Amino acid sequence: MQLTSTHEINATADAVWNLMGERFADVGEWSDTVITSSLDGPLQEGAVRTCELKPTPAASGTIKEKITKFDRAGKSFAFDIVDGLPGFMRRVNSEWTIRSLGGPRTQAVNTLTIEVAWWMRPMLPMIRKQFTQTIKSFIPQIEAAAKPEMGSVETMAAAG
Repeated sequence: MQLTSTHEINATADAVWNLMGERFADVGEWSDTVITSSLDGPLQEGAVRTCELKPTPAASGTIKEKITKFDRAGKSFAFDIVDGLPGFMRRVNSEWTIRSLGGPRTQAVNTLTIEVAWWMRPMLPMIRKQFTQTIKSFIPQIEAAAKPEMGSVETMAAAG
């Protein structure tokens, strides 16, 4: 199953990219679903982020996410969840692309690729709904975390 969603964020594309891309390891600092997060090496393809999740009806425990794409010039990255998935989930890949809409407006496009065991296919509509809600819940958090940074960049530009 593939699920693509497009979101508008009221912050600059550079601020959103810095938060989500350059600070990939720091999701635990701004996401209300992650207690702690860390990266096992340099920020590049192959690196693994470990996230300790707050218990929710959808997930809990520790997950590991391996970067499968990291494109600074294109403001795009992707990762596979490689550890911590329920047994019926075969693969989850999340790809994000950040695009400027001009000024302090950004478009964030997320494409989720989800593969489940054959016997869970009847549950795909419920799984789709859960992942859609999870991604939607991240957008206001991204916006809130990127805005203070955006303000500091604007302040520096105005002063310089």
